[in-house]
Amino acid sequence: MEDIQEREDLLAGQEEKKYRWWLARDLMEMGIVLAVIAFVMVIYIPKSIWIEETEIEDQSHSQMQNISRILDFYEEFTGEKTEDAIWAIQLINAVRDSVVADSLFSDHPRMINLDDREIEVTVPKSFIWMKPDRRLGENPLAKHIRYITTYDTTFGHLGVRKDTIEDKIFSVVVEDRSEDPDNSATWFMDTSFIRSDKLALFKASLDTFNSYYVGIADTSKSEHVEVVHYYDRFRPDESILNFPLGNERYIIRVDSESVVIKVHDRDYSERRYLLFTFDPYVKDDSISNGYPSWIH
Repeated sequence: MEDIQEREDLLAGQEEKKYRWWLARDLMEMGIVLAVIAFVMVIYIPKSIWIEETEIEDQSHSQMQNISRILDFYEEFTGEKTEDAIWAIQLINAVRDSVVADSLFSDHPRMINLDDREIEVTVPKSFIWMKPDRRLGENPLAKHIRYITTYDTTFGHLGVRKDTIEDKIFSVVVEDRSEDPDNSATWFMDTSFIRSDKLALFKASLDTFNSYYVGIADTSKSEHVEVVHYYDRFRPDESILNFPLGNERYIIRVDSESVVIKVHDRDYSERRYLLFTFDPYVKDDSISNGYPSWIH
């Protein structure tokens, strides 16, 4: 009986050792998993918070700069400052539409009626320039002018695209008399390949004393890919006046000497995942007379 009892005690001890070993192994594996999770959190969570902070800062800076530009345009067009940013946005949008609709709108005092209000504006010629759209090729619409305004480049994101352009190439024959204009024996024919939209400029640039335009000997087509920089413009609206965090609006203060745009002076930080803090550096941001405080 004693042998049987000893054997049972031995087996029980072995089972207890196995249980402790399995428990220790499970706890160690759980610890490894938790350590990996903690490691990932320590690396990626702060990074995601930093990215979000940067996005908020960049968005706020962009909105403040757009507000500053709108107020600058308002003063340039009307000759006076305003704190009413909503009215300024409406007026600047109306001016842009008027300039595009009427190429003679600029450089003269004009009256604009908007929301039962009438105001006189003078838009400088520098606010608009003209650029032909070559993508239309020989289409009659290519003769139309595509108007580009300072508005489009100010309130727009610069982009790049590749356009396939089809050009008509003229083989232009010119008689060169430069060697001896008085001796026809020294004259010779020279051929130049000129793009159709450059032909008038080429003819105007000829030295009529030494060169004589003969005519066009041949015409051909040519295609090439052209890299074009363009502005994907957006139309500013009331939403740019709202600070990205919360529903409060930027503070705008205007006096006879300055225009100041700034963020409310309060703490915008918040706890994230108990251990981390989201804290964009924006509460001290301001723009005074067009100069951002965050640019040193």
